[in-house]
Amino acid sequence: MLHRLIRLWNRFSIWKYRRYVNSQIKSGMYVGKNVQITPGVKFDPPHSFLTSIGDNCIIAPDVRFLNHDASLFNFGNIAKIGKIDIKENCFIGTGSVLLPGITIGPNSVVAAHSVVVKDVEENTIVGGNPAKPIKKVSEFLEDNKKLSRDGVFPTYNSDEFYDRVYSREYQKKVMKEMKDKIGFTEGDDQDHTYHFNV
Repeated sequence: MLHRLIRLWNRFSIWKYRRYVNSQIKSGMYVGKNVQITPGVKFDPPHSFLTSIGDNCIIAPDVRFLNHDASLFNFGNIAKIGKIDIKENCFIGTGSVLLPGITIGPNSVVAAHSVVVKDVEENTIVGGNPAKPIKKVSEFLEDNKKLSRDGVFPTYNSDEFYDRVYSREYQKKVMKEMKDKIGFTEGDDQDHTYHFNV
C-alpha cells in the first residue's frame, strides 16, 4: 500500500513538473530529442527562450539556468542577458548553476554544484566554483568501468535498483555490500518519465 501511495504521489509531482518544463518549451526554449530534465531544475522565464539543450542530455535535479545577470541593475539600471547552449550528450550535475553566455561542448560533464561561467570544451569534465576542467570524459569512464568490471565495488542492474521502495533486508544487503562506500548501477532503468521530445 505504501509503495502505491508513493508511486501515485511521484506521478502527480512528475505531471506537474512536466507542465512547467513544457511551458518553457512553448515560450521558445529548445529541447532536443531524448533529453532528461529531472524535477527541481529551474529555468529563467522570460529569458528561457535563450536556452538550448541538445539531444541525449541529462539535467540532474536542482540545476539553475540563469540567462540574465541583474547584478548591476541597482547601479546602472542595466542587466546582461545571454544564451546558454548545451550541446548533445551532456550531463549537468545536481545543483549546478549555468550563467549567461556559455556553451557546453558535446559529450561533456558538469560536476555537481559547479558554477559554469565560461565555455566548456567538448568531451571534458568540469567542476568547482568557478568550474574548471578536471579530466576528459573518456578517461573518467574507463576508470569507473574498470572498477565495476574488476568486481572491486558491487554492481546492480538499473532496472532492479531505481523507482522502488526497498525492504529493510534489501537495504541492509546493499549497505553491507557497499562497505567501501560506493557501488555502480548498469543499464537503462527504462523509466522515461522525465524525458522530453522522445
